[in-house]
Amino acid sequence: MDMLTKETTIKKSPNAIESEIDGDVVLMNLDNNEYYSMDNIGSTIWKMLEEPKSIEEILEQLLEKYDVSAETCEKDTMKFLNQLLDKKIIVADE
Repeated sequence: MDMLTKETTIKKSPNAIESEIDGDVVLMNLDNNEYYSMDNIGSTIWKMLEEPKSIEEILEQLLEKYDVSAETCEKDTMKFLNQLLDKKIIVADE
């Protein structure tokens, strides 16, 4: 799967281990031993993925929590999630 859509269900990769430091999530990808640090909103999205979730559900929860337009929320969230997918930190279920 190359690109995510709002209908895509995503989940954390089993090869991503996480730790929380001062409320922000830090991840390590066991496939490539790279570390990634997430800001507040990235950490919020990561915590939403305790169970597999559709991107639509994630967007709805973000719009409830943050004062942001739906267009900006979707654009920024899709960009972020595609980056996580490219780095194999999340996996998409068809």
